[in-house]
Amino acid sequence: MAIEIIVEDGTQIANANSFVSVADARIYAANRGVALPSSDDELAAMLIKASDYLEAQAELFQGERVSETQDLQWPRTEVYIYGALVPSNVIPKALISAQVQLAMVVNAGLD
Repeated sequence: MAIEIIVEDGTQIANANSFVSVADARIYAANRGVALPSSDDELAAMLIKASDYLEAQAELFQGERVSETQDLQWPRTEVYIYGALVPSNVIPKALISAQVQLAMVVNAGLD
């Protein structure tokens, strides 16, 4: 059974489990000279682990979740990055990068 990545895009997607797609994670890693597993399922599992880690950091995030019923900690309200208010329907690029960086760490053998 294939592992399904459901990307949260800022609109509170039901059953979201990632902030980045497998394809976009591959591009991010390739642009940094990092080879990820060729198996989409293997990479999807790594992305979900990375998302789980980010979710565990909820108490460190600014602001509040947009809705009590959303599946992930993002999107959020009242978040400022470099002094600018992040719209409540935006997933910050830094969060997406962090998820892929974490997946790259898992790929390197650190779990």
